[in-house]
Amino acid sequence: MIDLAEEFIVFDMFLFNAEHQGEQNYPKITRKLTESLINKKEQNPEIEITFITDQINTVYGSYEPEHLQTLRAAGVDVVLTNLSTYSQNSPSSSALVVGGR
Repeated sequence: MIDLAEEFIVFDMFLFNAEHQGEQNYPKITRKLTESLINKKEQNPEIEITFITDQINTVYGSYEPEHLQTLRAAGVDVVLTNLSTYSQNSPSSSALVVGGR
C-alpha cells in the first residue's frame, strides 16, 4: 500500500519498536516499515507522510529510538500520541491510510 500512495500516507501504529526479550528471531517489521516509508519519501519528496505512534515507543519521553529519528530526518512527520487525554486506550490500534487517485 505504501508503494501505491500518490498524495499522502497516514500511518498509525501502537507498538513500533525493535525491542524484545529472549533469543527469538522475530521478523524485522519496524526496520522494514521504516525503510519503506523512507524509500517512498525519497521517490516522491512531495508526498506528505505522517507517522503516528504511542509514547511507549520512547519509554514515555526517556529517549527517541533510532528508527523514529531516521523517519524525522527523512522528512516524515512523526507524531507521538498523548495518552493522558484518553480515558480508555485500545491495545490493538493500528491503521494505514494512503491517498491517491
